[in-house]
Amino acid sequence: MTDQNLQGRDLSGKDFSHANMHAVNLSKTNLTKANFVLSVLYCANLQNANLSEANLENANLTAATLNHAILSSANLKGAYLMGAKFRHVDLRGADLSYSLLTGADLAHADLRGANLSHANLVACNLENALLDDTNFTGAIGKPL
Repeated sequence: MTDQNLQGRDLSGKDFSHANMHAVNLSKTNLTKANFVLSVLYCANLQNANLSEANLENANLTAATLNHAILSSANLKGAYLMGAKFRHVDLRGADLSYSLLTGADLAHADLRGANLSHANLVACNLENALLDDTNFTGAIGKPL
């Protein structure tokens, strides 16, 4: 399923676990409660997508673009998010524990109530992010 254009579709609740979705276009797509466990979304376009309550545990979103996406209450535990773009993203109440956010851009993201415990935040940009009640227990690295 690489390089496909699924822009604007309603894929809520769908199971994409273990899928290879390299460079897929999922912008403006409804992915509420979708399952992406252990999926590869390397370089995927998820701008303006709704991923509320989606399960992305241990997914690979390296270099993915998620600007303006909604990921409230999403599970990103252990996800690979190196170099991903999360500008202006809603991550309220999301679980990013044990995730690898090296070089990720979370400028202006809403991380209120999010769990970033034991996450790797080396060179992670959190400029102007909302961080009230965010859990950084055991996080590695100092965000920029």
